Amino acid sequence: TIVGTSDTHKLAGDPGGFPRTYVRVANDTVAALSSDSVIDGVLAHDAVVTNGPFVEFWAGASKADGGMGRLVPAAGGAVEVHVKAQVPNWMDIAQIEFYVNNTYPASVDSGVPAMSPTFIVAVVTDGGVVDAGAIDAGMTVLAVVVPVGASSRIEAEATVNISVDAGGKDAWVVAIVRGRTILFPIVADNIQWATSDYVNSLPTSGVRPIAITNPIFIDLNGNGVYDAPFKP
Repeated sequence: TIVGTSDTHKLAGDPGGFPRTYVRVANDTVAALSSDSVIDGVLAHDAVVTNGPFVEFWAGASKADGGMGRLVPAAGGAVEVHVKAQVPNWMDIAQIEFYVNNTYPASVDSGVPAMSPTFIVAVVTDGGVVDAGAIDAGMTVLAVVVPVGASSRIEAEATVNISVDAGGKDAWVVAIVRGRTILFPIVADNIQWATSDYVNSLPTSGVRPIAITNPIFIDLNGNGVYDAPFKP
């Protein structure tokens, strides 16, 4: 189970709480919450790592039966996978990426190896103005601004149809939600300034919104168990 947490080494620049891990529990009331319920959620892979976006991720028709860590049947070798992301109106959602059985490149010349997403859904929500459009054919995406008291939040939901030739084995799928907004001054890491006017200007680079899910497991061969795609 991937988890994310924060520590800090400075008085400024490394704020606590970014990133953090959201774990789904059966009952999230204060009275019912226990360390055992959180541990159960972590062991079930039912968790999202994020520095801002709140993400729901499921496959098939049911969030409860098709969420992270579940084995989801794929009738006919295909299944719909859904992401719903929410951010406050001072953040944005730029794109949603889906990774299906991806691996790192065989060789990397320099730097950190990168994986290319299997599917990308474009979502542009700058300044509360929604302009959503899917990059790959066969996808749907909806983005809206939702009033919240005197403020608002941005919601985006994307759906892709996963169909993988896994050679008789199964598949895993992970989603990443990215934004372009610089999270300054909430997160002040890695900022660069185009001007010395630190009070009235904004930095030109810094930490941006990102959320990473744990995997959903897709039962492509229909035998009711997960056959890892790269298992010898």
